[in-house]
Amino acid sequence: MRRNLDHEQANALLLEILLSQQVNAELVRRNVAELSKRIGGISAKNVFTYSDDEFTAIFSKKPAIHRFVNRMSHQTRQLFTLLEEEYDDDARNIWSPAVTASTLVNRLQQFPGIGEHKARTGLFILTREFGVSVIDDGGDYTVEGCEKLPGRYDGINKPLLCDT
Repeated sequence: MRRNLDHEQANALLLEILLSQQVNAELVRRNVAELSKRIGGISAKNVFTYSDDEFTAIFSKKPAIHRFVNRMSHQTRQLFTLLEEEYDDDARNIWSPAVTASTLVNRLQQFPGIGEHKARTGLFILTREFGVSVIDDGGDYTVEGCEKLPGRYDGINKPLLCDT
């Protein structure tokens, strides 16, 4: 199932990648949707409507957006600072126009809280689920340690990369 991402969905997906630490994907998706409802949408403008303390309180409200409220609310604000400064508050600009797989992985890793594993998982999801065109640069971008992810794609654990 391939879907195009609009601005808000792309930003939400980037936030889901960040918040996927020790939380299953379905819960992360629900929590990002809940945060969107609480602040009026997943964008830098909406995140920065609130002070650090107010934003942490929004994150903490039951049900909490993440089990690590303080760290993740802070990293969310850092994520949106970088997203606004470098990508015009639109996560689609991270991968569009088409970039190489290594460029995309490196760009994702620039965001606080997103290491190599989360970046590779993001590459996998973007190419497999959303049909984002990413150029094959010959690297190995196999996703290891995510038992459920390859199961959704007939055991495939590699992103779908294009030649040009």
